[in-house]
Amino acid sequence: MDILSNPNNPLQLSMAPFELHSWITDNGSLTQKLVAASDGEFEVRVLQEKWQVVRDAEERKLLGLDSDDEALVREVALCCFGSPWVYARSVLPATTLVGPEKQLQFLDNKPLGALLFTHPDMRRGSIHLSRLSAEIVNQRLGAAFCEGLTEPVWGRASLFFLSDKPLLVSEYFLPVVYRTLSRP
Repeated sequence: MDILSNPNNPLQLSMAPFELHSWITDNGSLTQKLVAASDGEFEVRVLQEKWQVVRDAEERKLLGLDSDDEALVREVALCCFGSPWVYARSVLPATTLVGPEKQLQFLDNKPLGALLFTHPDMRRGSIHLSRLSAEIVNQRLGAAFCEGLTEPVWGRASLFFLSDKPLLVSEYFLPVVYRTLSRP
């Protein structure tokens, strides 16, 4: 994952496809936005969810994790009209999943965003412009979901705090999103 900057910097944001600018900078729930864009034909497909050592240095830095700290890593495809529109990766440190937040371990195919934006003590940190290589997206989504991408995929990474406990959510917009959004 390459975290580039805060997307409110117009120069950095201009690197991403224009059709995504409002999606990347939006502070609201991506789940709600996708539900609206798909007229309710929205679903979450869990690709992977497991405890692991967080290998990505940028993720560790944002979350304040040591190189051997484990976290629950959840990777999903957010689908509209039966097709993946967004690849999302959430990193939830063990220290976050205590007390009422322990329920986040048992989401199954429920959207994380639905819980985040209804949590009584949620605050969102800054949104960072991010990009993921086509190779990683192809590998993580697999042939069943992916159309053989050749270009990096743009998205955003956001730190959320639930009762002052951090979690990181990264969301990458697949090309079908910009093709759909650019239609008249």
